[in-house]
Amino acid sequence: MHTILLVEDEWMYRNAVKRALKDEGHHFLEADGGRKALEMVGSNAVDLVLLDLVMPDMDGFAFLKELRLNADWQRIPVCVMTAWADGAKRRKAIDLGADDFVGKPVDNIELETRIKSLLRLSQYQQQLSDLNAELEAKVKERTHYLQAALEELEQAWEQSTRDALTGVFNRRFMWEWLLPQLQQAAREQIPLVCLMMDIDGFKQINDSYGHDMGDEVLTGFTQIAVKCLRGSDIIVRYGGDEFVVLLPKCNLEGGRAVAERVRESVVSSQLSSLKIGGVTCSIGVALYDPKDPLTGTELLKQADRALYEAKNAGRNCVAVSERPIRDDK
Repeated sequence: MHTILLVEDEWMYRNAVKRALKDEGHHFLEADGGRKALEMVGSNAVDLVLLDLVMPDMDGFAFLKELRLNADWQRIPVCVMTAWADGAKRRKAIDLGADDFVGKPVDNIELETRIKSLLRLSQYQQQLSDLNAELEAKVKERTHYLQAALEELEQAWEQSTRDALTGVFNRRFMWEWLLPQLQQAAREQIPLVCLMMDIDGFKQINDSYGHDMGDEVLTGFTQIAVKCLRGSDIIVRYGGDEFVVLLPKCNLEGGRAVAERVRESVVSSQLSSLKIGGVTCSIGVALYDPKDPLTGTELLKQADRALYEAKNAGRNCVAVSERPIRDDK
């Protein structure tokens, strides 16, 4: 059973409409003006409105305007009952939200047919709205699931590319990052610097004070090094107490300056419970020159050789390698 709101100021005409539709089993609400009709729409589940345009307190045009301003009422079909044949007035009613017309005096068969058509259309629209709501809920649920899965993947990738102790990148990430960077450096003819860093006497720290303090030293060392770098620079725990720093778009002098800054910051800091100066580091510096390019492995070997020279020079110093190492020589 459908609920039809009959908005008509003449009670005899309302009765005539109800008699014409009595066999359809509809439930009728009645209003003799636009204002009362709006109140009824607000307090009842209305399936269709039969609307007269000429009423004393609020005419049908004003009622339509108010009705369609409310988003909850926009899908209620409205059939206008009018004796006007004026096309301009009918067009105005359509523009304000009317869905169909039936002439006055009402032809019973025409009225019944138009109401059936509008109610069927309203039912289809409601079904479509319900399907859309169901689809939106499923899309929202799926989106939430995919977002959670993406976050899990990102977290897994982050964990797989980070050193568990220090939080800096690991070797896996270094190789994924380095090879494209070297290709870009060769293509754009820009240099890149590699630093190989090692904590001096780290084994002795572990042996003398235990691995817990050793871990604190490693963590503190990386925190100091990170503060000396640019946002575009990459620091990697290469193994044990050995770290690699990659400086894109940096020349040899710039790389030497960064290395000295790290070394000075370490020696002037207190790491763990050791006294200031109790921890030092040695650093090797190597250059990727796009005019004489190296492979990633060759670049790391060159930086490692410079680190070895820094160790031999007495530790707590920076050494620069300017002679490329070739794997095929």
